[in-house]
Amino acid sequence: MSTPRQYELWIGGREVAPSSGEYFADLNPMDDSEIARIALGTQQDMDTAVRNAHEAFLHHRQCLARERELWFMRAAVVVRPASR
Repeated sequence: MSTPRQYELWIGGREVAPSSGEYFADLNPMDDSEIARIALGTQQDMDTAVRNAHEAFLHHRQCLARERELWFMRAAVVVRPASR
């Protein structure tokens, strides 16, 4: 059996470990085996994420629509799940 993947928080355009250092197990409902470890965000992590998102909004709202479209297309590539 392979080691479960660990997922960090996504803040400011990069993966970030939770400030608490805590993770929770994502379990397979069929057999309760651990599928992954998920970062457990805190209020501090949420505040940081919201602040980063607001700064990105202030920057990107000044961009032309075509430029914003390119950013969204790039983001889609990043978040699209890998082929299985």
